[in-house]
Amino acid sequence: MLNDLPGGPPLAWPRLREHGDIKIMSHNVNGIRARLNNDKGGASGFLSMLRTEAPDMIFLQEFRCLSSDFLSKRGVQEALAELGYGLLLNNASSDPNAGYAGVAVLSRIPAVSWGRGVDDSSTSFNLDTEGRLIWVNMGGIIIVNIYAPNSGTPGKDLRFLEKRLAFDGLIRKKVASLARKFKKPLLLLGDFNVTQGAPDVYEHLDEDHWLRHPACTTEERSSFKELISLRDFVDVQNHLGLSGHTFWRNAIHKTAGLGMRLDYVLAEKKLLPSLHGFEIMEDTYGSDHAPVCIRMAAELFSVPCTRDSSKSSPKSFLTLPALQTLASIFEQSTGSHYENARQVLHQLDARS
Repeated sequence: MLNDLPGGPPLAWPRLREHGDIKIMSHNVNGIRARLNNDKGGASGFLSMLRTEAPDMIFLQEFRCLSSDFLSKRGVQEALAELGYGLLLNNASSDPNAGYAGVAVLSRIPAVSWGRGVDDSSTSFNLDTEGRLIWVNMGGIIIVNIYAPNSGTPGKDLRFLEKRLAFDGLIRKKVASLARKFKKPLLLLGDFNVTQGAPDVYEHLDEDHWLRHPACTTEERSSFKELISLRDFVDVQNHLGLSGHTFWRNAIHKTAGLGMRLDYVLAEKKLLPSLHGFEIMEDTYGSDHAPVCIRMAAELFSVPCTRDSSKSSPKSFLTLPALQTLASIFEQSTGSHYENARQVLHQLDARS
């Protein structure tokens, strides 16, 4: 379950939108610690955004923080407890990558199961050490949170293009594997670091300076199309005929409208009747990416919609030192050690 992880809330989630939709956000936060620091300045802070927008689930990319550090930041544990969020994290696991990449889920809905990583046993890039994928099984839907590598530096080089294309290949294999395993519709979201067509950049893609620009190369765009065609995915923003960018290099570019679309929601066609809205939240500040928000039918999710919290006795939270210790175990563990860490957490949670 989602709340089996350090920092998770009690299972009791009172009255989950009895006759409403589930609000889901996806956001590249460009480093969660910076966003938390912005809370001192008001509405641009991450916790302020959580309180204002109140998403049922928020999928984060470029988290760039260990869970122990995140949970120990002032006000974080209290805010998650108050708002009812559990934390699920796949962060960079090797020392050279500490504070790099990372994807996370904050959810008020417990998941049926979850997993992380792209199962990289075939490349030399060790992509599973970078924390670039996490998935959750929500009962009637599998949601996959993706943070794709950048292929290079604008105006300089494409030195990571080979790594980027290798990652794309692993993503396609992972998506196919999840589809075979669960036989449920998939929703992919996150920062894919790629453009599809002319509307996705502030000038036409045929301009010379875009031809070898990271995220705009023919190789990357073709690879992205392969992913979309894998299970007949639909680019939700394009499907709804909505324009708009999600990334601006700096505030001046944003004011001038010089943006790119790098963040997507891809849904299998069978999910389209359950999708009830899409929005790029351009007025959300604090990151170089804007969040995207969708609303989905509640029946796809695992939590009963009429739970009465007055009849439940939620478990208490683990103490912060215990959370930090367990977070460290999760971050340093793989294979059988990882499963041992899960068992320890189950035992401690049962006693609380």
